[in-house]
Amino acid sequence: MNKWIFATLVFLLNLHAQSQKLTDEVHLKNGSILKGTIIENDTTALQLKTHDGSIWVFTSSELKSIKVGVQQKSFQPTNIQYVFSLSAGGLLGSSKNEHQTPLSLTMEHQVRVHQAASIGGVIGLEFLNESVMPLGLSIKGYVSLAERSELFLGCSGGYLYSLEVPYDPYEYINKNNGGTFANIELGAIFASNSRTRFFIAAGYRYAELHYTLTDYYWLPDKRDMYFDRFNLRFGFWIQ
Repeated sequence: MNKWIFATLVFLLNLHAQSQKLTDEVHLKNGSILKGTIIENDTTALQLKTHDGSIWVFTSSELKSIKVGVQQKSFQPTNIQYVFSLSAGGLLGSSKNEHQTPLSLTMEHQVRVHQAASIGGVIGLEFLNESVMPLGLSIKGYVSLAERSELFLGCSGGYLYSLEVPYDPYEYINKNNGGTFANIELGAIFASNSRTRFFIAAGYRYAELHYTLTDYYWLPDKRDMYFDRFNLRFGFWIQ
């Protein structure tokens, strides 16, 4: 019994020590706050190592204030940020419609936690066999590079809502039912002194569209269209 009491006390003391962990805070002029350990600070630049092991370098002109030894509780998410991105690009590949490279417009709203990952929603406008609106979920993981640049791996998926009836000279289509989509991509976010940064991403996009139509014998029928495309997009990243 005494051993269990002793082990419990050791665990509680260790938990308390972890909860009293100190960290450094770097406040930037663009409103961002980064937390970690300052490993170098001189008159020209500051280096900060965040909790995920990334090293950030800031010039003195970017710094607003520095707080050293701030009490930080464990198991509490830090540096949760809202991320907004807007991009335009094309869906390259063999085409089953009149658009060899359909235009793709994408807008994402995400919540980023601990600089390592983000999750949120995606909405857009694409021109496949007809105009469609993608609506779904998006998840990204990040790897920090030098000078505040980053790489990310993202995946998204959801439903394509049809916004118009496709071209149908024989009027066989009774209903266009939309379809599903899935996307995986690799991208790069480039460094900037402001909250707005430029990014580029490339990956694979799968989409399908479903139709209910009347055949030559005036009987109901169902048809599907499938799209396998290379997705390339450029845009702005605000965090």
